[in-house]
Amino acid sequence: EKLRKTVGEPQSQMLLVPETVSLDKVSAEVLLDNRDEISKIGFDIEEFGDGCVVCSAVPDGIDANDATKVLEEISELLKTGARAKRPDVLSEVMYSVACKAAIKAGQKNSPEELRVLAKRVLCEDDIRYCPHGRPVMIEYTKNELEKKFKRTV
Repeated sequence: EKLRKTVGEPQSQMLLVPETVSLDKVSAEVLLDNRDEISKIGFDIEEFGDGCVVCSAVPDGIDANDATKVLEEISELLKTGARAKRPDVLSEVMYSVACKAAIKAGQKNSPEELRVLAKRVLCEDDIRYCPHGRPVMIEYTKNELEKKFKRTV
């Protein structure tokens, strides 16, 4: 949702060392043809030649090490979605980017970072599901919780 709200004015992070992404020529062409759309979510790419693009900025929250994989996924989405509506393809691209930027199980985070995340999930009505449609929280009534701890029958 945060990424969706920043479309058009993306939060990017410049890479200290631009990432060279090697693709087949068609995939590179698709990315370059859609450079304006891709830049709306925070990527900055340039042609490098022979099926390669150089990525000098990624959306805020994306690890630079994930840039290649995300751009490959975006290219595939754009190729297969070429006959679909552009807003739908852009939404799919945002889902992919959001998934890569998400906090993963087992990842080390500071207690403060986790408190801020929990507060956002609990306070913002638009955060209920991950981009894949899985719930990010569940709700138990007091009675259901007591049953789980065998406090009531």
